[in-house]
Amino acid sequence: MKSKRNALRLFSLCLLLWNLSSESVRAATDVGVVEKAKAEGEVVLYTAWGLDTVQALQKAFTKKYPFIKFDVRRTGSERLLTITITEHKQKMFRADVFSGSHLAMINHKKAGHLQKYISAEQKAFPNEYKDPDGYWTAYYMDTRVLGLQYPLG
Repeated sequence: MKSKRNALRLFSLCLLLWNLSSESVRAATDVGVVEKAKAEGEVVLYTAWGLDTVQALQKAFTKKYPFIKFDVRRTGSERLLTITITEHKQKMFRADVFSGSHLAMINHKKAGHLQKYISAEQKAFPNEYKDPDGYWTAYYMDTRVLGLQYPLG
């Protein structure tokens, strides 16, 4: 199971890196978003991804946008939910991009912490991977199954 999860993460990373270097994505990039990020000077990602994934993404992002600092806060998914809820209560939420669990996204949406964003790339994802109101898009699903074996005989 762990190897399947690692394979999914690697696949997700490959998609992200491909998107960062893809000509079609370059053409679809909203110049206004890039200019705002440039003016702020940084983009902040909150995530529970592994260190190797984050480092690869930082490298690809820095290559494409050397004028924007890419800052990452990396910790467990549940801890990120606690941190972001606390930051919102204090009106100091730093994350521009949040990668968290489905439960975290549901809670953030209910609390009004998310902003709608429908990218040009979102249409390539199945509907099951998208919030119907446009607040988030999942890049992979993690299926968990409970198995039960009854005694034979």
